[in-house]
Amino acid sequence: MTMSDAAVAAASQLAEQAVQQPQQQQEEVQQRQLALLKQIAKLESRLARLSQALRPPAAAAAAASSKTKPKQASATAAASGSDSAAASSEQLPDDDDPSRWWDSSSYVADTAGVVPRLSALADSLGFTKHRFYRVRASYYDESLEARRDMLGLPSTTHLFKAVVMENTARRAQDEVTGRPHLANPRFVAVLTSYTEKLHKESLARALREVHVVATQRANAEAAATGSAEPSRPFLPNKAFNLRLAEESVAVGLTGYSHNAMTPLGLAAGSDELVLLLSDTALRLQGGSVAFGGGEIDVKWRTSVREFVKIMKPMVARVVA
Repeated sequence: MTMSDAAVAAASQLAEQAVQQPQQQQEEVQQRQLALLKQIAKLESRLARLSQALRPPAAAAAAASSKTKPKQASATAAASGSDSAAASSEQLPDDDDPSRWWDSSSYVADTAGVVPRLSALADSLGFTKHRFYRVRASYYDESLEARRDMLGLPSTTHLFKAVVMENTARRAQDEVTGRPHLANPRFVAVLTSYTEKLHKESLARALREVHVVATQRANAEAAATGSAEPSRPFLPNKAFNLRLAEESVAVGLTGYSHNAMTPLGLAAGSDELVLLLSDTALRLQGGSVAFGGGEIDVKWRTSVREFVKIMKPMVARVVA
């Protein structure tokens, strides 16, 4: 072969490679797109399972009924109106009418102190169905039934408390990349009924599940934009170890003392502190609960429906 023939062969080879290179790049892009679609499908499936797990039994039964009786379900939706339909889609309870809420001389709408301040805060946030009650000084010395009657609640399960839990095993950022882990708060203000017992292992699982979903979503979005950054890693189970926060720490974070803590004014959605509501609240008759009201002898009764929409807490089953 002459030098000219070799040059022609080399040029031909280069030309063939030039043609193949875009094809290879195109195939790589297609493979990447397929992998991304699979990842998004897995994420959507995981979110659907999580939503199903958190769905109250009544809502799950209604969904099953709607599949077996489509005509009846359609008629019910048409008769109930858009507001009820929206509540069903969000799996929130029906609202109670505050005008029917029990009221007596033990409820004092005082003109100074924490009640006006928090009442104004609730109004500014968009709460339209809520009420503050100043209860007897002996409130915490009395039975749950007596406390229920003071606030006119349907049952003792409607009495909710707030405790601050700390993740003592929290890893703020990835050791390799230095990037912060998503949905990974150090403190959680957990709202549960006085009739329930908080299960720390269930709380840890719920927090990790939210972290995994947030991380999967971020990785899928990054891949869709062609980001060159490595995928965010998932935290292991051992990175979630919950214990009751020291009272001084809880007071410093929330500004409220023991038995006075209220979800109002807390830094919901921050990296440091998040709100988590026991899913028991979604199944309560009447759809209202009572929380602490900022002072030991003040309680705040509010609509669960409005609370979830406005405060946007995590909702999970975290009780034994």
